Amino acid sequence: MADPIVLKGTQPPDVDPARIGISYSGGGPLVIVELGVARAFVKKGIVPAVITGASAGALAGAAHAIDPIGGKGIEIAAEICGSFSDSKLGLDPFHVTLKLIRERTGLKGIGDNTAFGPPLTEALKRRLHLENVTIAHFRPPERPTLMIVATDVERKEAVWFPDETPLDEALIASTAIPGIFPWREMTVRGIPRILADGAWS
Repeated sequence: MADPIVLKGTQPPDVDPARIGISYSGGGPLVIVELGVARAFVKKGIVPAVITGASAGALAGAAHAIDPIGGKGIEIAAEICGSFSDSKLGLDPFHVTLKLIRERTGLKGIGDNTAFGPPLTEALKRRLHLENVTIAHFRPPERPTLMIVATDVERKEAVWFPDETPLDEALIASTAIPGIFPWREMTVRGIPRILADGAWS
């Protein structure tokens, strides 16, 4: 990350490190760029107090928040993203055709984004010795507060996942791009919801 740009004759602003936050937006392939931004934060030794994310940005945000000092989560996310193909996500011509034939008018999405859940869970367990990670895992002072958002398709409102939500389920719901990946039916804070990509409304 570059040093801040300062206008001639002015002083750099005082920044309270305890109040730094970062928000990662959606954008599919932009997750790789966002992982680079997260890596820059780590290299500069800047640990945000809060990290938010929607869609692909939820992946980048979770990767950043899981290890904001050593960057191991960023490495894990980069490896998982690099190993995925259209075939693994069910987006190659064969799988799309098969799904269209099987589901026809009941089609919720042509692909399947749940495929990244097991590799993520396994990598967190093997490399960071973390099991059953929920949103509650992300709390200062060890880690930034992590906030992941999805959209309630019926109510057209943002849904921020509560502490008890498993990380992989929040990520899958936030990245459920309408028409591409199936929406997720989940009960959040006692309310049954149909959730899709956090950047869609």
